[in-house]
Amino acid sequence: MNKYIICFFIASFILSSNIAFSAEDSTFIYKQQEFEQLKIEVERLKAKKVELEIENKRLSNLLNSNLNSENPKIKAQLEVKLSKLTDDNSQKEKIIEQKQDELSKAKKEKAEKEIKKAEKKKDLEFRKKEVEKAETLLKTIKEEYTKLINDCEKKQKGINEIEKKHGLSLTNLPSDILNDYSQNNNYKSNSEKQGISSLIDKDINLNNSTNTSKEIIIQNFTYSSGFGFCDFQLKANNLNDSIKMRIYKDKGNIVKLFDYSDFHYNKDKNFYELNWDLIDLGGNSVEKGTYIAKIEIGGKEVKKINFELKH
Repeated sequence: MNKYIICFFIASFILSSNIAFSAEDSTFIYKQQEFEQLKIEVERLKAKKVELEIENKRLSNLLNSNLNSENPKIKAQLEVKLSKLTDDNSQKEKIIEQKQDELSKAKKEKAEKEIKKAEKKKDLEFRKKEVEKAETLLKTIKEEYTKLINDCEKKQKGINEIEKKHGLSLTNLPSDILNDYSQNNNYKSNSEKQGISSLIDKDINLNNSTNTSKEIIIQNFTYSSGFGFCDFQLKANNLNDSIKMRIYKDKGNIVKLFDYSDFHYNKDKNFYELNWDLIDLGGNSVEKGTYIAKIEIGGKEVKKINFELKH
């Protein structure tokens, strides 16, 4: 999820950068047009200056040729015209210098704009590459997500077939059984895994049991423990494969699971016995402490006792 958000922000930033670049490009184009007009104006002024210099030279020659003229009126007119032409020429030279300064400044600004534009172009290319990487990553995530969905659909289909075949609902199994079954990789050997799987298979097939010809009536449920063992005594009219016993730690974690085959009938004492060697589902010795033993028939709890292991 966090990866989708990153891709969205990168794309948004690129879009805003493109808008900013477009605005700056428009300003740059306007400055470029102004710069070209300024160049044309300078060239025009230079041509005008040349014309003024030619005219100045002509008037100077005309004045020199008429300096000895006896007509003072003509001489005065020529001097005034020459003075005005000289002033105009000086003014034009100042304007040309000013325009040349502006042209130099414009050239400098143009060069700086070119450099910034090149840098932004390079930065934009880098950001585009980052976006391409993000898009590739997003595509990979989508492919993995699609594959995961397909795997889940296949597994669900398999579960549906098992439920249909055995006439039961795997979703109704106790969570502790499913958790223990899913964590079989923590057991020490394949034989232990198979033993656990066998117990769980028995637990799954419990509701399909056909050996329920007579109702089980439990009269008493006791235990006795010592160093390395704990025995359970169950007094009942009979037992069948609908019965099982679970042992939990005081925090509710399942420790051991027993079924009908683990109970043995003691004719002399007239009760059923179950001997536990204090080994848990993972093949490890259990710790001392408080435990709970639950008797279930047909998936329903009928008896429960709390007991203490002090070994």
